[in-house]
Amino acid sequence: MCDMFNRVLAFYTKFFAVWVMLLAVVAYFFPAPFMVEPIIMTCFFALTMFGIGAVLRLDDFKRIGQRPGIVLIGSVAQFTIMPLGAYALANVFQLPDAMAAGLILAGCAPGAMSSNVMSYIARADTAYSVSLTTVSTLLCPVVTPALTLWLAGARMPVEFGRCSRSSAWWFCRWRWVFLFGTCSEIKSIACYACFPLSR
Repeated sequence: MCDMFNRVLAFYTKFFAVWVMLLAVVAYFFPAPFMVEPIIMTCFFALTMFGIGAVLRLDDFKRIGQRPGIVLIGSVAQFTIMPLGAYALANVFQLPDAMAAGLILAGCAPGAMSSNVMSYIARADTAYSVSLTTVSTLLCPVVTPALTLWLAGARMPVEFGRCSRSSAWWFCRWRWVFLFGTCSEIKSIACYACFPLSR
């Protein structure tokens, strides 16, 4: 039984990039089944992150653990370059307040499952990407609302407390998915939580 499981897992991980691309094409042409229930998307997230976890080895994370400075540098870069870049683009293109706030919010919530998948497909350092995603996931409930308030607060009212509590609640509720390194749920509900005018 264990031997069979190992063979199935090996087949799944060997062609993981193929499964991701295949499902992306199917979802593009037939989106309805993928939009039925949020729990279905969460299951897809979990399955994808399981695939990422299955192709990584403990040695990959030991290597990252020996150089924690690179995770610190990457995390600081994520929470500075992306939000400030989004803010700059919103001003350069003179976006309407709602669009600018959405762009800034997206920039303030870095790291997600997709970055891990793209790192794997590109044969980049996937363990490093997962490490950055994990750190940003842990920081998102506080840092994302704070940055959004700072950068978008002048354009739209931002409810820091509501956004922070809502993000933290989703983090706790879906912690079994977040343990695999995704903060996509925080991104998807943060706009509703942060901007009262969007409700």
